[in-house]
Amino acid sequence: MRVDGRARPRDETNVRLLFAFNVPIGIVRFLISTRLLPYTPPSKHRFDLLSAVLSAIAFAFLISGINGIGHGHPALEPSPE
Repeated sequence: MRVDGRARPRDETNVRLLFAFNVPIGIVRFLISTRLLPYTPPSKHRFDLLSAVLSAIAFAFLISGINGIGHGHPALEPSPE
């Protein structure tokens, strides 16, 4: 796999190899977690959809801002004087 800031598989074989390696590990970890993690009773509070949507939007803006800083977005450059 070639990595130049972004992981990009060169061909389909690498993707299949990644799945062949990671899927069994994920299954084993899931099975172990069902045995080792304690039971937590469900909450009596309802799911707050508005808060979830607002949090997702805020997180999207945060990631977008970090991405803009990393890629030198023109709006973030100091103004020439």
